[in-house]
Amino acid sequence: MMQGDMNAPASFVRVIEDLFHKEVAEYVWVYIDDIFIFSNTFKDYRQDVTAVCDKLRKAGFYENTKKTMFFAQKLEILGHMIDEDGLHPAPEKIRSIID
Repeated sequence: MMQGDMNAPASFVRVIEDLFHKEVAEYVWVYIDDIFIFSNTFKDYRQDVTAVCDKLRKAGFYENTKKTMFFAQKLEILGHMIDEDGLHPAPEKIRSIID
């Protein structure tokens, strides 16, 4: 592995956070090679997704359609479930502790 390859995820996060500096924490969250868009309403979500995609294209980035998911009502990330009620431990994590 070359030195540049080892820093690729961190470099990507820095570039994307710089690109979305106004949107980060407002409706964009970047983690390694993922960009999460969260909004309070369906209308806001559509506007936010459009704004993010437009900004990515203008910067020369394109989505991986095999990895892209829109309109998710819940996501499991790093052992946590994120849904309309907030952040919770993923059910599988709780089950393994109980068992």
